[in-house]
Amino acid sequence: MPENKTSISDIEQSLHRQGFRMTEQKKKILKSIFLDGNTDCKEICYLLKAQSSGVSTATVYRTVRQLEELGFINRQGFCVNTKTHR
Repeated sequence: MPENKTSISDIEQSLHRQGFRMTEQKKKILKSIFLDGNTDCKEICYLLKAQSSGVSTATVYRTVRQLEELGFINRQGFCVNTKTHR
């Protein structure tokens, strides 16, 4: 794994600074994307529901959209962006 990867903690801090709440559901989605490598919203929904995580489909899609708008991911191929954010 490249050393310049943005950590989940960095993303949480960036979201918080920009006024987004960091809920337990959002943390589970971040973990699913950035630690477990899940790359599809439907896959993330399925896996989180299988874990009885309480994360709704709408929350997954909304969080993925926020991450894309902030430049943390690129949904074309669902690539995780490794650049550092303020």
